[in-house]
Amino acid sequence: MQTAIDRNPYRHIPPATKQRTDAWTASARNLVSKSVPFLNLAVERLMFAERPILQMEARLAYRETAPVQNEPLLLMECSSLAMLWICGLNEVTRLMNPSESEVGNAHRTA
Repeated sequence: MQTAIDRNPYRHIPPATKQRTDAWTASARNLVSKSVPFLNLAVERLMFAERPILQMEARLAYRETAPVQNEPLLLMECSSLAMLWICGLNEVTRLMNPSESEVGNAHRTA
């Protein structure tokens, strides 16, 4: 008997990051207007990209007591992912501003 694969990414979020996940989900729900629905997905992608960055940062911060294997590579990987995360956040912010002004204009003209 073959079991179905659980493809819901939210079911695989570790309990340690549940609070941050809830905050990201609330941000997506409260900040993104219905006129630009794909922004919700972009905010969700930032949430999923944040976790490995935080894990790498924790490993690098722990190095004071124990050396981290492949530390230069880990530092560059963490730095690169953080820069891409910031570019993603910039894109979300850039796309949110016009959608907010459209919503504001719709309220003013009504």
